[in-house]
Amino acid sequence: MSGKSKQWITVAVVVAVVAVVAGVRLYLNNQAVNAVTGRTKGNPQAKVKIVEFIDFQCPACAQGAKMLNARFKQYPDQLHLEMKYFPLKMHAHAFLSSRFAECAARQQKFWEYHDQLIYKQKDWSQVVNAYPMFQQMAQEVGVDMDQLHGCLNDTRVDKVISEHQTEGRKRGVRSTPTYYVNGDMVVGTRDLDKRIKELLEEPDEQGGQN
Repeated sequence: MSGKSKQWITVAVVVAVVAVVAGVRLYLNNQAVNAVTGRTKGNPQAKVKIVEFIDFQCPACAQGAKMLNARFKQYPDQLHLEMKYFPLKMHAHAFLSSRFAECAARQQKFWEYHDQLIYKQKDWSQVVNAYPMFQQMAQEVGVDMDQLHGCLNDTRVDKVISEHQTEGRKRGVRSTPTYYVNGDMVVGTRDLDKRIKELLEEPDEQGGQN
């Protein structure tokens, strides 16, 4: 083989390697972008924009999620919600459930998985090992299991959760659920519901009581 041929082969190999690396980076970056967009729902131009810091094992968070689901049905074009993770150490499965939810988000299945976690919270929160139940819920909402297992081994998933926790602490989050409605902190489901009604000019049926 001539020297020029060897040079061309070397160049071709280098180009191929660069292309593969670039492709992998693009795929991973797209996954990260998909996860962010996957954790939001509603109208981006909505009058009421909510950021929630959630612990999936928190009973009050489950109540809040059910209330928000009802409000989204009532005001489909006037609400926007972005979810951020804030697993508390007091809840044994909080961090793992956040990891599964983030991996579901990377497949655009966050909200389906979110609802599974919320509506089955009493079941999985009482078991010693929730991993099998989390897997089963992922299958039920159509998550690709091979991708899921790869995602669960990705340290960047833990990093995302930790970054959300750090952001929450800097913003004053001490408990869950904590919401930011148009930038203002609201703690607890009743106060959130009251605030939504105020912003959408709907009288508070509870007379302002918490």
